[in-house]
Amino acid sequence: MTYDLDFRYRRALQPEGLSTVTTAIKAVEDAIQDARNAGLDPEQDPAVTLLARHVGRIASPGTANEAEIDQPLRGACLERIADLRSRPAIVALVRRGVDFDPEAKRAFRREASRSLRQIASEIGIASDDYRVHHDSDHFGAAGDVTLASGNVQIRITASRLKAGREISYRTSRNRHDELGGPLHHADIGRLADIPRFGRQIAADLKLVAPSGQDRFL
Repeated sequence: MTYDLDFRYRRALQPEGLSTVTTAIKAVEDAIQDARNAGLDPEQDPAVTLLARHVGRIASPGTANEAEIDQPLRGACLERIADLRSRPAIVALVRRGVDFDPEAKRAFRREASRSLRQIASEIGIASDDYRVHHDSDHFGAAGDVTLASGNVQIRITASRLKAGREISYRTSRNRHDELGGPLHHADIGRLADIPRFGRQIAADLKLVAPSGQDRFL
């Protein structure tokens, strides 16, 4: 099973942080690997081409009409991002298996972190009220990614031993509480519809809706 990620497309659209030839070349290399992971030809990938152009512009600044020249590629990147919103990579990635693949582990940690932040937004946890951290596996596997707040803990694992129960969540007394309330489990596929899953978490944990909102919509 292949998996695609929107990270390289977003990076290609906003490459300002890639200010040196070294960092920009590394971004191109990462994009090529991500395209291959998706079963795509890197030579035809719009993000790879845009990032490669960025390398050239750092090395030789002053190219005229950059916006006009890049517009078709930027449009293709935006189309891919829109398409991937309905097919979260985290689902295919975990079901495919992360194991000890460094690229897959990197992608899992990034995509799991993003999913947890989206869930936090859905259930009304402010960005400064939680932390997302990665728990490494002692044997070099992907480990877990956990969101810990003052009253909720949500964890995503890539372990094959937890197939169908890759997500766990419960109430907690603080960010460091490892006991908390009863543990709930969910299949990784629930991340395909995070707004709906967020409502399920809120109902299961009996969370109070944010101020000014009667209930979780």
